[in-house]
Amino acid sequence: MQLQLQVLSDEQNQPITELKDSVTELIVPSLVKPLTNVMFQQARGFREAKGIIVNTFKQLESYAVESFSDGKLNNTPPVYTPGPILNLEGDEIDRESGGSISITKIKEWLDDQPPSSIVFLCPGSMGSFSEDQVKDIACALEHCGEYTP
Repeated sequence: MQLQLQVLSDEQNQPITELKDSVTELIVPSLVKPLTNVMFQQARGFREAKGIIVNTFKQLESYAVESFSDGKLNNTPPVYTPGPILNLEGDEIDRESGGSISITKIKEWLDDQPPSSIVFLCPGSMGSFSEDQVKDIACALEHCGEYTP
């Protein structure tokens, strides 16, 4: 989108600021539908959500986070910012609603499990598993049976 806006501004001499209150659809070649339709569909979905999780923390992007709760946007669901996921200091991991847990206790529990009985699934910090992937993972775990050397 940034490339398309730059082309509009620099190569087609269209002032981008004039698009602010415009009802004109912005055609972005990499998108299947015009930008306004996509944005409105997403916004409707956001407003229907019970909450929105944003991969940030308030101290990093306070202006953006507070803009959702300042009362200027009606019917905005609560925004949750999980914050820094890694605890690089101390032995405790804050589980918010469930208190905290010791990293040492987690390691002890893992060490007490039978060999090859733990599966670690990590799609990356910005990733997620699709519904089909979750079903496949569940099916594979269900059918893997007990470990025998």
